[in-house]
Amino acid sequence: VELAATLSHQFDFTQIYYRVGYGRVIAEQTLGQSIDHNKVDLELGYFLNESWTAKVFSNAKKGSGYFGGYDPTSELFYHHDQRAPHNYASVGFGVDYNFNKYTLSTSVQKEIWGEVIFNFQYAFELRLSRAF
Repeated sequence: VELAATLSHQFDFTQIYYRVGYGRVIAEQTLGQSIDHNKVDLELGYFLNESWTAKVFSNAKKGSGYFGGYDPTSELFYHHDQRAPHNYASVGFGVDYNFNKYTLSTSVQKEIWGEVIFNFQYAFELRLSRAF
């Protein structure tokens, strides 16, 4: 279950906006290990015109998990990815293009900190969404 809130605001008489989000994820324990975590999303953007938006953003996740070693023959080892905290922080930039009821988004982000997680260096996203 994720309990979350997001605040967005466009500054008066400008094309600049910001978005701040926070979420607390409460998850079922895995073999007695809590994996609850907090998420924070920050975004600062600029509306170039009615169709295009440019933005810079940051994402972070920090929470509970198991940091110790594992016996590779135990059941705990089988669930080690589920029990790890996977904490990270990243920064990136992107653009959105709005047409009709669709939005085409693309972004690039870089991991700047990670703890017990794959080091993804850079991530690229391409997404098409439709408004209803």
